[in-house]
Amino acid sequence: MPESEKKRGPLQKRWLILGGVIVLALIFLIPFIREGGARVDTSVEVETERAFTGSIRETAEGRGEIVNADSETVTAEYAGRFAMIAVQNGDLVEEGDLIALYDTDELDVQIDGIMNEIDDLDTQIAQSDQGSTYEIRAESAGLVKSVSAHRSGMTGEDALMVLSADGLLRVEFAPKPGTELPEDGAVTVRLGEAEEPGTVLPQDDGETGKVIVTFDDGPDYLPGTSAAVIDADGNELGGGAVEINAPYEVKTEESSIVSQVSVQPGDRVEEGDLLLTCIDADLNEAYLALLDRRVERIDALFDLQAFKEEPQLVAQARGVVTGLEFQPGDPIEVGQKVCRLVATDTFTVRADIPESQIDRVKEGQTVELVFDDAPETVYKGQVALIFPRRQFKYGQTVHGITIHLENAEGLQIGMEAGATVILDSAEDAVLVPLQAVQVKEDGSETVDLYYGDGLTRTHTVETGLRDEKNVQILRGVEPGEDVVVASHVVETKVYSFFSLEWVVEQEEGPSENGLVSEMETE
Repeated sequence: MPESEKKRGPLQKRWLILGGVIVLALIFLIPFIREGGARVDTSVEVETERAFTGSIRETAEGRGEIVNADSETVTAEYAGRFAMIAVQNGDLVEEGDLIALYDTDELDVQIDGIMNEIDDLDTQIAQSDQGSTYEIRAESAGLVKSVSAHRSGMTGEDALMVLSADGLLRVEFAPKPGTELPEDGAVTVRLGEAEEPGTVLPQDDGETGKVIVTFDDGPDYLPGTSAAVIDADGNELGGGAVEINAPYEVKTEESSIVSQVSVQPGDRVEEGDLLLTCIDADLNEAYLALLDRRVERIDALFDLQAFKEEPQLVAQARGVVTGLEFQPGDPIEVGQKVCRLVATDTFTVRADIPESQIDRVKEGQTVELVFDDAPETVYKGQVALIFPRRQFKYGQTVHGITIHLENAEGLQIGMEAGATVILDSAEDAVLVPLQAVQVKEDGSETVDLYYGDGLTRTHTVETGLRDEKNVQILRGVEPGEDVVVASHVVETKVYSFFSLEWVVEQEEGPSENGLVSEMETE
């Protein structure tokens, strides 16, 4: 026998004996463990979230693009010729910016032409049958203070002129406290640099506390002028606005036309002097047509003369110039299109909304748009129109809507965006996660509240708005309460031998009712 085998013999025997003992122990223990040494512990674990207050909104989602921008057409208000064009296509102009300047020489030609037309009309009017005419004469002497009538003008219910019948003006005022009126009634009326002697009229028994001072009328004294009343010592007694003491208003029939005005403000007239010549407006239609044409041409003359002082065509809105084809020297007619101003911040967006959501979309609702080329900015618009016809796009049936978008500087036609229509919203709402609400067979909705130590209670709730995460609770849950959002049954197998225990395997599955150890329903 080799020497090495002699040395290992006793050691091998000891290992063989130990292994045999272990095998015998396992043969004895395994049946015991399988049959009576193991138990299964069952428990339910829950996940909860806390009800909170916040904002929530329901939306309809779609896609769209800018199809056009608001624009304004710039047209010529006057005929003529452009001397200078101040802009070119692509320029951004502000409201009031200069577009073009008119040639004033050309405007002078038009003014001369209108004046010639008026002269011709005057000749025709003088030679035409005017119909029945009548004169208005002064019924008393006086000073002409104002004349509102003018040749070819129509008469009405208002006065055509006003005369001062007695040649006096007056000032009515309340004397300053502590002042005494002159016993003889003599005072001085100061009108700017001019002064006139005046007379204090006797006071009546009324309680107005005012006095009246009259003074001689003059051609330069106009009604409404401020006047001060001074006594003999130079003390100011009071003052007021100048009035006509005895005004005489000249009027005539409503259907008359003034053919001649014979006086002007400042003239003194005697009783019987000619004031106006009028024509019965109902007698001669041809004559009236000439008068109307003359009035129209005079208005055009005054308008063109005023325009010549500042002959500019200006932008009426902010926008980008497009469609401009004129060059300096080109003629232009009244109403002719010069260019268009395309708005840089007001657009129309065409979007598509799924048919399942279109019934809740209404005109005027707010729309939030996030453009692919500007993802960090949310633009707001309003639903302007809903198209009744449906289409099949993006793998679903959709309805088109148009959105009016304002204050959107920097966007361009053709840019695409996601469109979110705000259907409804609520602030300070009680919210819980979607998965916390359970729908029963009868359609009612419940939420399980968690009170700790394995206790839950099922509450019937009334819900409101919901989004992709949360549900609004109108009744049944208060902010701060814990709601169950998920529950799991956990089965644990525990093995024991005498005083020793150990877990061999653990299984987890969904809970059938989401309750822990006790359930109460309200």
